[in-house]
Amino acid sequence: RIALSGRLQTGSYEKDGRKHYTTEVVAESVEFAESKKVEEKAQGNNEERIAWLTKAAESGNILYQKALADAFWELAGDREQNETQQQLYAVEACRIYETICSDYYQTYENLLNLAIIQHYLQEYGKSQLTQEKCKEQYPVQYENDYHLSMYLAFLYEETGRQEDARYEAMRALEILEKAGGAADAGDAKSIDRLR
Repeated sequence: RIALSGRLQTGSYEKDGRKHYTTEVVAESVEFAESKKVEEKAQGNNEERIAWLTKAAESGNILYQKALADAFWELAGDREQNETQQQLYAVEACRIYETICSDYYQTYENLLNLAIIQHYLQEYGKSQLTQEKCKEQYPVQYENDYHLSMYLAFLYEETGRQEDARYEAMRALEILEKAGGAADAGDAKSIDRLR
């Protein structure tokens, strides 16, 4: 559902000697009403939130499917969960993102999330292929994504891939320098450590 506010605008034009009348909807603000429900339900406990989002995602609505994948991914990062449960949540997030990206909603953010989750699950080959697809379809965003490089540097470091971690940290530094920015204190320490 969409909540739309604006006005109707009428007009006319002549074509082939005949006068035609038009009515246009001029939208001044558009709000996706369903997303408010998602936001409200997301405030519940984890079980309620997952149950509600799972039911909503069954409708085929892409926003609910993405919200469900994001909820699973968020739970995978919850340190209060045991390691097995974190892994299961990550697998479910990955499954949903694979469906979203292969079927109909292949955006930069979705491809990137999929690549990160695949990497987390140690599916390095799949992650690399997804990153390549992301880089090919969205080259400007990919090449200028400082946060992606820092995230990958941390993931590579955690999995003992020091050369890859060093490469991503240096790439992040180059992106910042091109943009004329500087790393925050925490990232600067990490970049120095990974050099």
